[in-house]
Amino acid sequence: MAYIEASVFGNESHAGYPAFSAEVTSTLQNVLGIVPEDCYIKYEDITAGAVAVSTSTAKCFGDAMKDKLILTVFTDPMMGLSYESEPIMDRLATRYAGQIEFRYVMALLVRDVSDFMLPEERDMDPESGIRCYCRRLALIYKNEESIGGLPINMDGFCLFDSEHRSSRPLNLAYKAAQMTEPAKADVFLTELRHATVLGCRPTTHFDEILRVVCKVGIPEDTFVRHYQDGSAEAALEEDLAFTRSLGIRSLPAYLTQYGDDALLMQSFDYHVFEDNITRLLDHTRKNNGCVLAPEPCGKPPRR
Repeated sequence: MAYIEASVFGNESHAGYPAFSAEVTSTLQNVLGIVPEDCYIKYEDITAGAVAVSTSTAKCFGDAMKDKLILTVFTDPMMGLSYESEPIMDRLATRYAGQIEFRYVMALLVRDVSDFMLPEERDMDPESGIRCYCRRLALIYKNEESIGGLPINMDGFCLFDSEHRSSRPLNLAYKAAQMTEPAKADVFLTELRHATVLGCRPTTHFDEILRVVCKVGIPEDTFVRHYQDGSAEAALEEDLAFTRSLGIRSLPAYLTQYGDDALLMQSFDYHVFEDNITRLLDHTRKNNGCVLAPEPCGKPPRR
C-alpha cells in the first residue's frame, strides 16, 4: 500500500490531476509493484501568491525606473501554461498601459527529454520511447486548455525525437532574436510559442525556427550568426543563472519589480496578479513616496 501527499501550487481548477494520478500510480506499480487500487493520493491546494525578494538578489536592472512596473516572465517557448496565461498578460498590459514593461527570461524547461520519461519509456529504443512520451505530453497540453480557455492543437504532436531531445533550441532562438532585433523579439517569442502549441510544429527543428524568423521579419543571417557563434548560448546561460539565483523550480514564474521592491510569484489568476501589484505599489509608495495610479480595470481585450 502507498500513501502519497501532493502539494500543488496555484492550480485551483485542479487541471491535470487525473493525468497526474494515473502517472503516479502507474510508476508505483512498475517500480514498486504496488497496484493502483492500493495507492492513495491526497492533494493539498496551495493558493497562488507571492514572496518578497530583494532587488539585489533579483538582479537589479540598470534601466529600471521608479515610475514603471517591470514584470519579468520566466518561461520556455514550448510552454502551454505561458500560452494559456496570455490573456492575463494582455489584461495587465491594458490596465497598466504605459506603466508596465514585460521582460522574458529563458528558463529551459526540458534539458533532456529522458528527465521526464517513465522507466518503461526509457527502456524502449530511443525513438519509440520518445514517441510514447510525446503522446503523454500531448495529453498534458490538452489538459491545460481549461486554465485560460485558449485552444491547443496536438494533432500529430512530435516536438521531440531521438535527434531533438531538448527545448534548448527554442530558448537559444529567443536569445538570438533578442540580440538581432530587440524590438521584434517578444513578437518572435509569441509566434514561436503559437507554432508549438497551436500550430503543432516541431519547433525543436532549426528549419522550423527559421520559418518563424522569416514570419516575424527578423534578418536571418544575423539571427543565424548569433544562434551559432556562442553569443546566444552565453546569453541563455545568464538567464539560467538568474533563474537559479531566485530558487525558481517550476514555470512559468513572475518577478514583479517597482522601485527597490520586488515580488516573486506564480499564478494563473488575473486577480492574484492585480492584488500583488497593488501590494507592491502600496509598499513602495509608503516607503519612498512614489505614486503609480493604476487605470480603472475594464473588460479584458479581445483576442
